[in-house]
Amino acid sequence: MNVKELKIEKQKIQDRINRIQDACSHPEDCVTKEHRSDTGNYDPSCDSYWTNFHCDLCDKHWTKGGSL
Repeated sequence: MNVKELKIEKQKIQDRINRIQDACSHPEDCVTKEHRSDTGNYDPSCDSYWTNFHCDLCDKHWTKGGSL
C-alpha cells in the first residue's frame, strides 16, 4: 500500500467516525462539560466565556461560546 492509498483509507475511516458522531444523541450522563473563561481583561467587553464538551460515548469534542 502506498501513501495515496493510505490517505484514501484514512478519509473513509474519518467519514465513518463523523457519521457515528453525528448520529449520537450525546446523552447527558455521557457528556462532560468544562466551563472556561478569559476574564480580567483591561477592557471588560473583551471578557469571554465558553464551555468545552466531550461525549464519552462517541468521543466527539466541541465548544459552545457563551455557555454556562
